[in-house]
Amino acid sequence: MQSKNLYSKLIGILLLASSVTASAQVYVGGGLGVVKPKISCWTEYLCNKSEASFKLIGGYTVDKNFAIELNYFDLGSQDFSFSSYQEKSVYHIKSSALSLTGLVSHHFTDNLGGFAKFGFAHIKSIDKFSASHREIESLNYVAQTTYKDPHFQLGVGLTYKLSDQLSLRAEYEQFRLKSCVQRTAFQTVNVGAQYAF
Repeated sequence: MQSKNLYSKLIGILLLASSVTASAQVYVGGGLGVVKPKISCWTEYLCNKSEASFKLIGGYTVDKNFAIELNYFDLGSQDFSFSSYQEKSVYHIKSSALSLTGLVSHHFTDNLGGFAKFGFAHIKSIDKFSASHREIESLNYVAQTTYKDPHFQLGVGLTYKLSDQLSLRAEYEQFRLKSCVQRTAFQTVNVGAQYAF
C-alpha cells in the first residue's frame, strides 16, 4: 500500500515537472542604447552627459506573466571637467553592471506586451581623477579608485513578437551608484531583440 502511494506521488511530481518545463522557456538577447548619469557634485563641473551603452540578456520564462533575467550592462564612460586659468581637473568614470531581476508582464495583444522589472544590480565603477596646476607643480596628481556597490534596479519595457522565437524589445531602466563624485543615478534607454529556445 505504501509503495503504491509512493509511486503515485512520484508520478505526480514527474507530471508537474513536465508541465512546468513545457511552459518555461530560456531566452537570450541584447540591446543598444543610451545611458545618462545624473551626478550630485559641485556646481563648477558639467555633470550630466549621455553615452552609448549595450546590454546582454539571459532569461528564463516561468510562465506567460513572470520571468527571471540576468543582465550585463556596459554603461560606457563619462568625463567631467573643470578648468580655469591656473588649474584643470578631470573625472573619468567607466562603469558596468550585473543584475538579477524579476519581470512581471502583461499582453496587450497577441504580439504586443509590456513588462515591469525589479531586482538587484551589482555596479562596478572605475574612477580616475587628474588635476594639474599651472604654477604649483606639487598639485599635479592622478588617482584611481574602484567602487563596487549593490543597489536596487527598476525598469519598464515593451516587447513585440515577430515569431514564436524572436521578439523586439525596448526598455527604460534605472539604478544608482556611489562613486567619487557622491551619488550617481544611471538611466538607460535601449532597444534590442530576444530569442527564445
